[in-house]
Amino acid sequence: MEIHMYTIDGKLKRKILRPLKCVHDTVFLLEVSIADRKYLAMSCQHCQNITLVQKGENMMQPILAWETKTKKECGPSKMCVGGPEEILVADCNSTSVMIFDITSSQFNIKRSIDVRMKVDNLCYANLPDVGPVIFTTNAFPTFQVSATAIEHGVLWTLDRKTYASEEGKKWLPKGICIDSEGHLFVADYGNKHIAVIEAMTGHILKIFQPPEIQGSKWLDHVLWCNSQNCLILSHGYMDSKVSLYCVTG
Repeated sequence: MEIHMYTIDGKLKRKILRPLKCVHDTVFLLEVSIADRKYLAMSCQHCQNITLVQKGENMMQPILAWETKTKKECGPSKMCVGGPEEILVADCNSTSVMIFDITSSQFNIKRSIDVRMKVDNLCYANLPDVGPVIFTTNAFPTFQVSATAIEHGVLWTLDRKTYASEEGKKWLPKGICIDSEGHLFVADYGNKHIAVIEAMTGHILKIFQPPEIQGSKWLDHVLWCNSQNCLILSHGYMDSKVSLYCVTG
């Protein structure tokens, strides 16, 4: 099993062998920084573990691992970077998001936050006057986007009653990311639209369809790239395609 690394312009940089025995296709990846060094966190909801690995030239060396104590405890899935030396991990078996404190010597759950929905994707921001906030999506069965302040609880929730595409179809919010200006970008899986939402209030600013997604069957995920002021779009497993969309206005 391999991990392929690409440059922002879509060129294959290198292939690295996965260091784990896990062969599931439910492995999620996240780059994290510890003491100014870059590592890769890998989670698998089937193996029910998270591994921190150091990137080498052709191989990844595991340096830290965490796994559930019982097979019914939790299923770590999607991840995002939280505060300093923190990662947030969604539990696919509950409505919780686990906050892990990660250092070079430990990998422990700091606390667990109930976001009141099963999480498809998540992102994190520290908002003025509110503090750390976890933004989550659920495409099915609740069809929601939600903002949960770690210290204050749920700030707002958007569901299928408050959003419809231009064709009037109900949305399937899946991918989510946030830019440096406090704008959330939410991928509407079924309608292939992106909703731009104000992170503080949950107000929908606009809905659009990137030209890059036309002709694709799905819009699965979005990632924000600060250095390029653009969105990285994942078209879903049926299209097996990733594209770049420059955000203007």
